[in-house]
Amino acid sequence: KGKYIVIVDSDDKCLPNRFEQQVKYFQNNSSKVDVLGTAYNLYSDDQMKKIIDVVRANAKDLYDGKPPVHNPTCMIKKNIFLKYGYYDSRFDNAEDVELWFRWYSQGVKFKNIPEVLYKKRIHSGSVSIAKIKSQEYLLLKINLIALLKYKIKFSRKGYLRVLEQALYLLYLTFGLDKIYKKNK
Repeated sequence: KGKYIVIVDSDDKCLPNRFEQQVKYFQNNSSKVDVLGTAYNLYSDDQMKKIIDVVRANAKDLYDGKPPVHNPTCMIKKNIFLKYGYYDSRFDNAEDVELWFRWYSQGVKFKNIPEVLYKKRIHSGSVSIAKIKSQEYLLLKINLIALLKYKIKFSRKGYLRVLEQALYLLYLTFGLDKIYKKNK
């Protein structure tokens, strides 16, 4: 029924004014934005009150091989999903990154509100921690798809990031992390 779709992870928290701020931004900048993220605070599992970091994405991060927005902070125009498609389940646990590159290649516009409107919890069961090897593999695969299929031109930093991802994946694949820890 509505005009927007909001993304929220189940174990995180939105600040009370998040939706109001994002709707207001859309109303004032409708032709300039299709997907709107926000900055967020990163908290540790054991210290929910302690801020570890403030994370801010930039739509230009895409050229560095990084997501232009952070998925759980997004408000998205509903018609964008209808026109350009949904998350691709083949990229489970990284489907948002693939979606952003695919949409960007179709002309979808990304913006971020620099104000912190979201609290993201980091814990030992987080996908980014628990499934690091499969996550790195998917991110490398998605970056290669962005380059080769979607024809997105990365910056030099973006190409170096792809190389770094490939080397890190080799490091994890061959158990070099265990050898390194053993020899420390």
